[in-house]
Amino acid sequence: MRLSLRWRLAFPLTVLTLLLFVATAGGLWLYWEVDSPARRALTAFMCLMLGITVGISVSIAIDRRIESVPWLRMGAIVVFVALTTGVAWVRTMF
Repeated sequence: MRLSLRWRLAFPLTVLTLLLFVATAGGLWLYWEVDSPARRALTAFMCLMLGITVGISVSIAIDRRIESVPWLRMGAIVVFVALTTGVAWVRTMF
């Protein structure tokens, strides 16, 4: 797979996951004093999951061994973002 195609696939995923990660990490940092320990733990877990998605989306762009469309990696990104959304929903209960 050509480099330009890998970048065209990875760029929107990287931007989306990086924005979500920065927003979550910023919220964790801003509300650290006010949030309960359970809410902090869930937010830190969300940061971990979104950090993994940033790494996966960057790996799409830099991995030269990719020969076809990396559906498994893109699916993993979608699954992790969906799980993060679920954790955010559970976090509202605390």
